[in-house]
Amino acid sequence: MAKHIPLVVDFDGTLHRGDWLHEALLHLLRHGKIRQALGALAALVRGKAAFKQAVAKQVHGWQPLWQWNSSVLAALATAKRQGRRIFVASATPLPVVQQALASHTIKAQVLGSSASTNLRGKAKAQALATQLKGPFEYWGNAEADLPVWKQAAAGAIVGGGPLLRWQANRALPGIKKIPPPQPAWRVWLKALRPHQWSKNLLVLVPALLAHFALTPFNWLALAAAFVAICACASGIYMVNDVLDTEADRRHPHKKNRPCASGQLPLAAAFIAGIALSAASIAGLALIHPTAALWLLAYAGASLAYSLYFKLLPVIDVTLLAGLYCVRLVLGGVAAGVVLSFWLLLFALFMFYGLAMAKRYAELIHAGSGRGYLQTEAQLVLMQGTLSTFMSVLVIGLYLHSPEVNLLYAHPLWLGLLCPLLLVWQGRLWFMVFRGKMTEDPIWWALKDGFSWATAAAVIAVVALCAR
Repeated sequence: MAKHIPLVVDFDGTLHRGDWLHEALLHLLRHGKIRQALGALAALVRGKAAFKQAVAKQVHGWQPLWQWNSSVLAALATAKRQGRRIFVASATPLPVVQQALASHTIKAQVLGSSASTNLRGKAKAQALATQLKGPFEYWGNAEADLPVWKQAAAGAIVGGGPLLRWQANRALPGIKKIPPPQPAWRVWLKALRPHQWSKNLLVLVPALLAHFALTPFNWLALAAAFVAICACASGIYMVNDVLDTEADRRHPHKKNRPCASGQLPLAAAFIAGIALSAASIAGLALIHPTAALWLLAYAGASLAYSLYFKLLPVIDVTLLAGLYCVRLVLGGVAAGVVLSFWLLLFALFMFYGLAMAKRYAELIHAGSGRGYLQTEAQLVLMQGTLSTFMSVLVIGLYLHSPEVNLLYAHPLWLGLLCPLLLVWQGRLWFMVFRGKMTEDPIWWALKDGFSWATAAAVIAVVALCAR
């Protein structure tokens, strides 16, 4: 019977993986249209339908990069070959849906929200009953679709969790299940970016270089600091991905991120990101309040970078280098270790240079990026190489300082660190210049055998020279 009745599909979350309303509000905020966003929010007093119309008016002429669901598109194509009538019924304003379908040349009759009616839930079910006056098949993705499934003759649930699938099957026994491209747990794990946690091992460095035994409390605080900064960074990554959704969809690789691809709802990712970061700071405060203050500073600086500073050339990489230094300070505070000025200076030069390496790689592959121009590529290359090599000079100066004799029995042999790092840095810059490194230099180094060999040699030299 389903082959002969009209096929009706929802728009947001079903045909289009994202949510137009959330993306439109984000568009206003990312482009500094705070007054317009607040004006639209004021329309909420007149109801959800009026609010959506106000948002549509504020973003008139803007069209996101729609993330079409291939499974739903295939169903529409099949229905068209069968000669069935096709409808798209959405709570999104009618003109927005019509414009979206026109951009993809999808031929369908459209039902959408008006200034007085929010076409969602029971309102959508009633509108379809009035429009179709007979059996129909409905594809949706949310709890709001349950009233529609109750009166549909057939249907499908696109994605959704176990509870929603159970509810949908009660509303429409035998309903088809269209699974998402990836399991939900894998999408959330990808959004957390666990591969980036390796950077947070820097919190352990001050304790390892201090050359004295830590108390059990300091070991506990250090472990808590590592876990907390990993959780906090993951939360900020999710918030950053939400804010960057529009730009990421235009990037050849970043378009596959959970938020940009529509696999992770923007509202859920934003709330989870804020909650995870806040919980990590609160948890660390229970063990070491001072360390929690530094973690709070890290979170604040990271959010400031995401919201504004990452678009300002030179300032962006300076702030990134500073965030690496904050990791060291956090580890020193947690371990009860007085941080060395030499270590901070080395880290500042090294990570400033590595951040410039990433910007140069973006320039030669994408042509521009985050405020840097293609014509400035050589300047970026020069600053990056000079900064990383300056970090080797810092080691040389440290070897002639009085502090070195307190920790190392053989400072002269410690000088082997200089050629080791010079070779590693020189090789890295050749890789960058030849276009063979297209990702974060630190993540690249973690997958590079030569970098692991260099790290082992550095650790061996430091261990052998220690008192």
